[in-house]
Amino acid sequence: MGEDAGALVRQTLENSPEVRQAEADLRAKEFHIEAEKGERLPELKLVGQYALLSRDNNYEDYFNRFERHNYLIGFSLKIPVLDGFRASSRIAQSLEEATEARHRIEQLKAELNLATQKGLSALKIARGATKHAQQEVDAVRESVRIDETLLESGRISRREFEETRALLFQKEFAHLEAEQALFQRELELLNITGDLASVFQ
Repeated sequence: MGEDAGALVRQTLENSPEVRQAEADLRAKEFHIEAEKGERLPELKLVGQYALLSRDNNYEDYFNRFERHNYLIGFSLKIPVLDGFRASSRIAQSLEEATEARHRIEQLKAELNLATQKGLSALKIARGATKHAQQEVDAVRESVRIDETLLESGRISRREFEETRALLFQKEFAHLEAEQALFQRELELLNITGDLASVFQ
């Protein structure tokens, strides 16, 4: 796992479904603001209508000039005159909602940044503890090797040798616990960055 904190934070933000959802909500609110602003502008539409009239309804008796195929083409112009205050209040409300959405995104990003930094720190501490535990195991193994030579030459008792071996077992167990803690920190960091799902796929 890479140790570049900046790249890891960027990856976390890119993989976060919460941040992506919040950014999509913000874009929707920005489009809504543009739509609300557009309601204050005049609206021009091209209107068309076609009708196929029947002779059974006696239209030729009522119209001077009867045509079976009837067309109507024109323009419709809508100018908002009295809607100014309502549109302005809706725009103001939409702007406030967009500002809240931006703050929410920044808060989510800050929380993910902090969680990633904490995860990296915990991982570095766990790696240091694992390295220290390995060094202790190596040192006690060397002591066991020396005590074995001393036992063969009769310079220490069997009890002293067994005490050193018991200490080696304790150090090896502590090393296993440190490796387990390191694995746990790596899983936690993968979970924070959003890479945990890809590991098990």
